[in-house]
Amino acid sequence: MHQAKQSIDIDQCVRALIAALSTNESSSNMDGYNITTLIQFLQTEPKVNENDLLKVEWAYLPLLDGRQGAEPKLLENRMANNPEFFCEIIQLVFRSDKEEQKENEKTDELKAIATNAWTLLYNWHTPPGSQPNGKFSGEFFTEWLQKVKEISTDSGHLDVALSKVGEVLISVPSDSDGLWINREVATALNDRDAD
Repeated sequence: MHQAKQSIDIDQCVRALIAALSTNESSSNMDGYNITTLIQFLQTEPKVNENDLLKVEWAYLPLLDGRQGAEPKLLENRMANNPEFFCEIIQLVFRSDKEEQKENEKTDELKAIATNAWTLLYNWHTPPGSQPNGKFSGEFFTEWLQKVKEISTDSGHLDVALSKVGEVLISVPSDSDGLWINREVATALNDRDAD
């Protein structure tokens, strides 16, 4: 229907994508191109429920690697705008500095969640402070970073959280005065705890 430029029922599209995950069919029978095309369609639809789109992006995260032009836009924006969500993703992947190392059996479901979270962090390129209009807010970045520091200090994930933030900062635009990076970000990078 999408290829024929016919209208698509958004709710039905979401339900079909979610239902396809629990099918007994071999995953090799699923067409990654068509799935990513539908996800890209949903990402452009203002009427789509944001929580539904988050579920779809999370479920198909391995396909949203940019190779077919599809990326987890909503998940990336959620990490860049919601420090609590970013810290939750960090905690899904990395062990706390406050916990003793212990070997415990992880279920397949927990392993899959951790793998998705790692994939999201590894491919993340939307820096905190990015605005929907394409501008960058150094003030928002500073507030976001302060909240991340508070949460990750409490949870024992400060070092890894700052490391992951540092990795995405390569995507920060230059400052309006000509500095190669935004001044607020440069100040944060020069901070004592920014090893």
